[in-house]
Amino acid sequence: MKNILLAINHGYYFWGTSVYVGLLWSLHFIFYPSWQSINADSIAEHFLVPVNAATSFFTFVVPFMLLAGLVMIYFEWKTSQRWTALLAYGSLLLMMVVGGFLIRPVNEWIAAALEKGNVDSLLLQEQLKDWMLYNDMRLLIMTTMWIILLVYFYKKNNLIKTLS
Repeated sequence: MKNILLAINHGYYFWGTSVYVGLLWSLHFIFYPSWQSINADSIAEHFLVPVNAATSFFTFVVPFMLLAGLVMIYFEWKTSQRWTALLAYGSLLLMMVVGGFLIRPVNEWIAAALEKGNVDSLLLQEQLKDWMLYNDMRLLIMTTMWIILLVYFYKKNNLIKTLS
C-alpha cells in the first residue's frame, strides 16, 4: 500500500509540474505574440481574466506539489536520489519566488491601474514586457524541474516496483 501511495504522490508531483510547464510553453509560443497589441481597452479581458484563472488553479495545485515534494525528499533521503528530489524541490521554490516577487507585483499594478481607470498604454506595454520576461524565467525553471523529475523516474524505471 505504501508503494501505491508513493507512486500517487510522485505522480501528482510530476503531473503538476507537467501542467505548469505546459502552460508556460504555450504562454511563450502561443499567447505572447498577441499581447504586443494589448491596450487599456482589452487588458481586462485578454490579460486579467486568464491570469486570475491560472492563479486560482495553481493556488490549489502548488501547495499539494510542495507537500508531494517533501514526501519525495523524505523517502529518498537515504538514497542516491536525494539530490534529484532536492533539486526538483529547489526548482519549485525558485519558481515561487519569481512568481511572488516579480510577477505578482506586475499583476497587481495592472489590476490597480484598471480599477483606477487610468492605464497609460506605454507604461502598460513596459509592464507586460517585464511580465513576459519573468514568465520566461519561470519557463526555464519549470522546464528544468520537469527534466529533473523525468530523470528521477527514469532512474526508478518501474516506480511501484522499485519503491519497495
